[in-house]
Amino acid sequence: MLIDLGCGMGGPGQWIARESGAHLVGIDLSQAAVEAATTAATPAICSRGSSITDARRSPPRASRTAAQTG
Repeated sequence: MLIDLGCGMGGPGQWIARESGAHLVGIDLSQAAVEAATTAATPAICSRGSSITDARRSPPRASRTAAQTG
């Protein structure tokens, strides 16, 4: 699992997740950045259950697999 705090538009985190196969959780304070990162997310990133969220809202829920391994 890769947690990207202050992910912005998500470029580096999405690249690492794509190359490594990691589950990505991106968190940022900017709603505009979250929307841009969500739009830019590739289908491969989305299919792994990765999430990008506004830090001022509820944190993303961990998947059962991530919760069991963490």
